[in-house]
Amino acid sequence: MLGRPVKGEAVVQDEPSSDGQEPKVTGDLAAIERAKKLVGTVVSDRYRLHNLLAMGGMGAVFTAEHVHMRKRVAIKLLHPDMEGLPGLVARFEREAIVGAHVEHPNIASARDFGKLPDGSHYLVLEFVRGVTLRQLIHQGSISTRRAVRIVRQIAEGLGAVHARGIVHRDVAPRNIMVVPGQDDHVKVIDFGFAKVPVEKFAAMSIPQGTPIMPSEITSPGVIFGTIGYLAPEAVVGMKAVTAASDLYALGSILYELLAGVPPFEGESQAALFLQHRTEPVPRISTRAPHVRVPESLEAVARRLLAKRPEERFGSAKELIAALDSAMNDLEPDTRSMPPPDRNHGLKLTVIGAEPPSPLPRFEDVAEVTFDDEPIEAPPPAEKSARSVRSVKPQNAPAKRSSLPLVLGLLALAAGGGYFAYRYVMPGAEPSAAASTPAASNVPAVSARASSTAAALVASDSAVSATPAAPTVSAVGGHDAEAWKRIVRQAPSTNNYERAFEGLLALAELDATALSTFELRTVALETAVRFGERGAKLTDALASRFGSDGIDVLYELWSKRGGSKSAEVAGQLLSQPEVLGRGTPALRVAVELRAAACADKVKVLEKVRKDGDARALALLVAARAPECDATSGECCMQGNPDVENTVRELVKKTESPR
Repeated sequence: MLGRPVKGEAVVQDEPSSDGQEPKVTGDLAAIERAKKLVGTVVSDRYRLHNLLAMGGMGAVFTAEHVHMRKRVAIKLLHPDMEGLPGLVARFEREAIVGAHVEHPNIASARDFGKLPDGSHYLVLEFVRGVTLRQLIHQGSISTRRAVRIVRQIAEGLGAVHARGIVHRDVAPRNIMVVPGQDDHVKVIDFGFAKVPVEKFAAMSIPQGTPIMPSEITSPGVIFGTIGYLAPEAVVGMKAVTAASDLYALGSILYELLAGVPPFEGESQAALFLQHRTEPVPRISTRAPHVRVPESLEAVARRLLAKRPEERFGSAKELIAALDSAMNDLEPDTRSMPPPDRNHGLKLTVIGAEPPSPLPRFEDVAEVTFDDEPIEAPPPAEKSARSVRSVKPQNAPAKRSSLPLVLGLLALAAGGGYFAYRYVMPGAEPSAAASTPAASNVPAVSARASSTAAALVASDSAVSATPAAPTVSAVGGHDAEAWKRIVRQAPSTNNYERAFEGLLALAELDATALSTFELRTVALETAVRFGERGAKLTDALASRFGSDGIDVLYELWSKRGGSKSAEVAGQLLSQPEVLGRGTPALRVAVELRAAACADKVKVLEKVRKDGDARALALLVAARAPECDATSGECCMQGNPDVENTVRELVKKTESPR
């Protein structure tokens, strides 16, 4: 149940190819080679590493074997330099604590956790093959009985953790593993964001005065989670999130499994969360007119989705009793249409690995394998077309991109708080956690980039963001629109070679091609995968796509530290003629991120004037409670100017870019 690559990403298939050759490798080749050298070594005198499953700037995931017990396990190693990211290590520890202390068949277990002499942490987890519930949903129709069977097991697992005082806080289809079969064995995974009463699990032998990991990992007012499954009470902060909030998320899952569409869909993430907070739960017959669901079962889902926590079921045990009662009202095979063969095209996933195609990433907080497109609460049209029962809801809003931001911070006007929410790309998890920014392996050009950005901002000068008009109408026999279609297909086909070709063609044909987030996302992923071979693409991003291309370079530089493409992007952003093509918001973010600790406060006035969600993300990190206020990204903790700037940016940042 390990995560995905994020920085310097790479993935190898967990099984050899049919021709006996080495597993297929994609990503940062230098990083892959470093990780491969660990194969065959023994961790902590007892775990022999067998196969590299996934890796990135955060660490690497392997299959392994306990050399004495001859038992197969999955193991994740965090790089030694991650020791400087207390939020990441704390989430790593949470996963270990929950997995070790909650013994339940529906909770993925942790077998061991420790620290090696070089400073790297390791986490040993059970080796399980399965698929995420999100993957299962994407396969097509799920019968009502099967839906109830799955939700019941989730409730069993949640009941076990709730009994220990633990709240998951990110219950969503991608955090549910299913081993397909007659009984569909379910495991709840990823407790990296959980509220854990650590003091209850502390060993009696711990010496007095030994620091204990805090129960909370976020600042007051910061909320996180998967928006389509986030309970309304989260608007006031994560302290308000309780076991009842986990049940609300489970209600969203049950509704989606029954209806084939989620209960709410909004034009933006802000609109979606507002609906969860204020709108009545729609009848399934309204959202999906052709789906037949027994009234007693729909009533269970609707009660779980009550706005007020006290109006929901009082416990997972109560929910299970209600599900069992509703099952008595079901006909033998209730479903809206005949289900497809669920084994057709369904690739099993090792808990601890990533599906070999399309390429995922090692997410810095999740300890599990996710599906190939782990976007929760998918946008209306795209979701409807791929829903459980393939039923398109009435009055569905216009289709929008299913490729959201890597990190967004969203002002919640009604709640007075703000939250950092995790977004993903197809086959790729974001590099930034909800309350902690991506690891800042910022290349050594930071000082130069900072001075360049400062000079540009101070002079309010910039190179024209409007690229030269194209001089050709077709490249390789395709016009711009044809190439855009080809590039868009890369995440689903995993054909990034073709995407690379298409992006270079678009650099000649349409300088505005990256104005859509979908194409910018593919450009980002392609640049990372090509590494040193992608010089033509990074050059094109720097010179041929205007400010949109510069935005992609910033994402490479700030979110993919450790990869060759991130290093190149940082070098390009240090050049005045390149950075000058970026927007004022981009230039301020570069200056803030690259500035030395003592100089960051000098940038705040510019941030208030021109900053956007990127600058806001950096400031949120600076006020995280687990930060070391004496150095690094946390050096401004407690600074009132930072607090004031955050409040002003929250007001400005009404929705993700």
